[in-house]
Amino acid sequence: MSNQAPVSLPFLASLATAENAESRRILLRITTDHFISRQDHSPRQLAHFEKTMLRLIAKSDAAARLGVARKIARHPMAPARVLSTIEEMGGDGALHVLEFAPLPRDRLAAAAFGHQSRACALARRADLDAELVAALGMRPEPEVALTLARNLAASIDAQTFAALARRAEREKPLAEALLSRPSGGVDPAALFLLASSAQRAAILAAAQRMELARPGAATREPDHEDSIARLERYALEREPELFVATLAQLLGCSRDLAERIAKEPSGEPLAVALAAFDAPQDVAVRILISGDLQSGAKYTRLGSLIRLGVGLNPAAARRVVSALVGAPKGRRAQHQPVLDATASATPSRAAPGTTNAREGAPAGQTHQRPSTPAPFAPTVRKSG
Repeated sequence: MSNQAPVSLPFLASLATAENAESRRILLRITTDHFISRQDHSPRQLAHFEKTMLRLIAKSDAAARLGVARKIARHPMAPARVLSTIEEMGGDGALHVLEFAPLPRDRLAAAAFGHQSRACALARRADLDAELVAALGMRPEPEVALTLARNLAASIDAQTFAALARRAEREKPLAEALLSRPSGGVDPAALFLLASSAQRAAILAAAQRMELARPGAATREPDHEDSIARLERYALEREPELFVATLAQLLGCSRDLAERIAKEPSGEPLAVALAAFDAPQDVAVRILISGDLQSGAKYTRLGSLIRLGVGLNPAAARRVVSALVGAPKGRRAQHQPVLDATASATPSRAAPGTTNAREGAPAGQTHQRPSTPAPFAPTVRKSG
């Protein structure tokens, strides 16, 4: 019987038969409290509780449903139909259930693409899987991204973290939340520009450890000697536009990002970039000091920047810069042979007409370094 009161609470019989809102509210509260007072219930008791609750919840207001949700969302024996009904009816009770209660997968997926308030509630869950995290990370609302970043229980994969890091450049609270996350499976180097000096030191130290742990001998990066020389010339000649354009070309990034790296007040991002290019120490010093010359500042920062460059493994610097500019994490460029389009098919012989092919080239000089620098970001060749 739907109006039958629990056997242990016979005095509820009069409330169960009453039809006014106040009686239903009292019965709903007492029935819920009776249920959560125990952690074990027989199948018959569960069935009776579910039937009673579904009838009462259907006619309850939002405040009453929130009260019920707060009490039963984490109860191990809470009936799934009761929780789903509260979630489907909306309001704050639904948000509480979305955050804490076990729900069918389709309801969680619907929340990930639903209203902002529902997405935020979902982003606070402790059991988010990779697909839900990725879906929430793509939401355009700043509040959803911030809630996800602040959820330390959520495992954010590298791709989603990189996307959030790009947004963090425009959303300071998001940057602070991402930087506050414990180090784990994602590389915080993408946040290098937004980090404090202490956080940057930790990022560089982590990159050093990763490179030291990487198997295999270090391989040589493409030669950036000409480009480094141009950077030095433009820095000393006070040609900021040309300096930024060359830096952007070297990094394979936007001009805006290159300008931010070049003009960052501490000089640390530029020092790391120069270390990534393996620039000679004296050249790096002249480039870094040129900024102080132009601004009229004293050289108080120079010592720390020199120590940073000297102590930083170029491979670790490249790892940080690649993350910062968003370079694809494919195979490294140094592991891919660079093929000469004019080379003979027979390795030991030169094809006819290819020797000294460039007009005006002196004898014995068959190759000239191109004037356009190779971009820092590696390009992965397509197979086949």
